[in-house]
Amino acid sequence: MPKYRVPVFKELAARPGLDVTICHGRLPSIPETVPDGYKTLFKQYRSSGTLFGGFEWHSPPVGLISRRNFDVAILQWNVRILSLPLTILRCRLAGIPVVLWGHGYSKHEASIKAKMRKLMGLLGDAVLVYNRTTADALVQAGVPRAQTFVALNAVDPTPIRREMDYWKARPDELAAFASKLWLPGGPNLLCVSRLLDANRIDRVVSAVAALKGRLPGIRAVLVGSGPAEGALRALAAELDVADRVHFTGAIYEEADLAPYFLTAHQFVYPENIGLSLNHGMAYGLPIITSNRIDSQNPEIEALRHEHNGMLYAHGSDEAMQAAIARIATDPTLRNTLATGAYNTIHGRYTIERMVDGMEASIRYALAIRREDPSMFATA
Repeated sequence: MPKYRVPVFKELAARPGLDVTICHGRLPSIPETVPDGYKTLFKQYRSSGTLFGGFEWHSPPVGLISRRNFDVAILQWNVRILSLPLTILRCRLAGIPVVLWGHGYSKHEASIKAKMRKLMGLLGDAVLVYNRTTADALVQAGVPRAQTFVALNAVDPTPIRREMDYWKARPDELAAFASKLWLPGGPNLLCVSRLLDANRIDRVVSAVAALKGRLPGIRAVLVGSGPAEGALRALAAELDVADRVHFTGAIYEEADLAPYFLTAHQFVYPENIGLSLNHGMAYGLPIITSNRIDSQNPEIEALRHEHNGMLYAHGSDEAMQAAIARIATDPTLRNTLATGAYNTIHGRYTIERMVDGMEASIRYALAIRREDPSMFATA
């Protein structure tokens, strides 16, 4: 139960008439969180990498699936969860409507996976995805529009606004933080991510090396941990920028993250960006990432080129470096992108709007089972 989901579940449980229980397991890489406003049920699942090299088994506890316990089940819509068809069947037999919640696509889509995903989607009463682009694609593929819902993925802006107000009242302290971390003049590049090969963070390190002659103050801070850290450190040393690429390790508390965001100039995440996009934009940081949309996660729908970020030609180090340099040398552009980024998240991609989509899917599924169309709420 990752920390960023707690505000979502809290808001869902606060909706009138909804009594929410989250059934979850644990992963060593994710710190424990405290539930707030909803109930939890712990079940340690067999997770990826332990069952047939990447498949999972999420079978709920015996006896849990019963109308005595629940009126609606929201299940993770992932074809790698081998237990999903069985769980859907068990819900069907128990008369419990099912909402399938997931990306609705794969970045490495194969025909058989797409067909399996669609089949499972049709077995549910409603499907819930993270953006409208995916919803439209599912409808084109044959999933009925009426049972397709969107919950725009969001981060909780409340702690972000709190930290922004805190540091705004302490400009001297923030300047002191910046003077210890960044080089004079910038640009200050920030990446908050798991350090994984798929995210191509090596491109950030290479950009620092390539641009240091043109932009003497350039530096990158990489917040996060992961299996690629050793290789990234070695690359920084090899390119003679070890003093310009700072590794912080994993940081989870917003109070600790905020000064990094507030003293950065750009948020650079070369590929595979997800909810980090929302996080960076919420602080008013322009986002730089690849223009190959199918290499990204659903949150990419929020990015509009030259409005709140920059999309560079996929696979091109030179194109990414050009985007960094352009923002760094054009203050008017940077201010435009920063304003666009902040307004995008705080105006549209909110927890409340995300939960609106979730609630609509739940009430629709329940109405279908009760054969009462008047209960339908549009997404």
